[in-house]
Order: sequence, then C-alpha cells, then structure tokens
Amino acid sequence: MDDVKILLLSDEDRFSQLATRAFEIPPRIFHANNLESALLTARCERPELIMLAANLSSQDAVGDCAAFKQDDELRNIPVVVLASGNDGDEELFRKAGCDEYLLMSMDSHEFLSYLHQYFPRLELQEERAPYYSKVTIRDDDDVFYGMTGDISGGGLFVATFDTMPAQGEVQLSFTLPDDKTTLVETRGRVVWLNSKNRPVSPLPEGFGVEFTSISRDEYLAIKEFIAASRKKSQT
Repeated sequence: MDDVKILLLSDEDRFSQLATRAFEIPPRIFHANNLESALLTARCERPELIMLAANLSSQDAVGDCAAFKQDDELRNIPVVVLASGNDGDEELFRKAGCDEYLLMSMDSHEFLSYLHQYFPRLELQEERAPYYSKVTIRDDDDVFYGMTGDISGGGLFVATFDTMPAQGEVQLSFTLPDDKTTLVETRGRVVWLNSKNRPVSPLPEGFGVEFTSISRDEYLAIKEFIAASRKKSQT
C-alpha cells in the first residue's frame, strides 16, 4: 500500500499523535510551523491532504490557506482547516479556498473517523495491549531479535536496533505471559518500517507486522491476553 501523506501546519502534535497510533499502517505526517516551511514541504512531498490549524501564534491562517490555493503547483491539494469556530471564521476560510472546515475541539473519535472516511485504505487498528517480550525474527536471509512493543489479534510492533527486514514475510516466535506461557510461532508480513532516517511514528525504531498465518488457539490466546490486560488496567 502506498504511503498516505499528510502535511500538518500546526504548532501542536495532538492530531498527528492520534493518527500515528490509531492506524495499522500510520500515515506519513509532515510537520510545519510556518507558511514558508509548509509550502516547501508540500512542493517536495506532494501530500494528499493539507491540514491547517488556525491557532498558530502570529499566524494569518486565512492568508496561509489562500497561499496554497493560489499556488499553481499546489492548488489542487485539498486544504482542511482546523479552527476554534469563531463567528464568521468559516465564511472567511471558504472564501480563501479551504475544502473542509473542522472544529479544533472535535474529539479523537471524530478526527479518526474523518481521516478513515477520507482515506479508506487507512485501516484502524484492532484493540491492542502493551506487551514487552523478546521475539525471534527469521526472514529468508537472517535471524535477528527484538522486543515486542504492543500486540493485537492481527499483528504486533517489534522494536529493534538490529538490521530490520525488508518489507516482506518473516517468521516470528515469542511467548505470551499468560498462565500457560503460550508459545506463539507464526508468519507475518512487514507492513511498515520505523527507522531513524524515515520515521513514521513516535514509537522506537522497529517495524509493524501483520499476522498472515496464525492458529486459532494462538489467536484466541492473544485476544484473552489483551482482554486480561485491559481489565487489569481498569482496576
């Protein structure tokens, strides 16, 4: 799947943190805190969506919106304004060319639902639980090791400073810290990489894996572990 690219012109990180944690394959979010930087990034990276937060200090947000829409190279990229909802603001931004006007106060569910509707290829994660254990990874050429970071019934994140596998199939072996110390041995597909040179998430260096071959017993054991972890966190 091709990367989803979003340019965020804002001085806060709440929305990008939500996006990188909520989707199985996080969108690539490029940050800018002024118009000059945002225009340069947009020309270089060609994002599919520009999100402009109208709360930047010393910012003419309406003028910034207009600048994108008056640029011959960038005018066709949709601009979504995140605003406080002051009287008359929406009319000003619509006149400047914004394609969508959203309220900054919207909750996490509303924001993620909007992104999911706009980018149907972004898949929301299954319920996950923090999980830290050594994991052995084998691909066609090598064996290396890492630490799990979190897990769902559909996959897990592996943190590693070792050589990361290319995006393809790997074999995984790890244990669940349940009453039976369940050994999970499965195959998975590397669906995204998080490297120092190309970070796509605030998580450590590592990669996300989607399980491609997992037994019913192993799947149920993972779901039971997640349910137990959630119950424990609520007590």
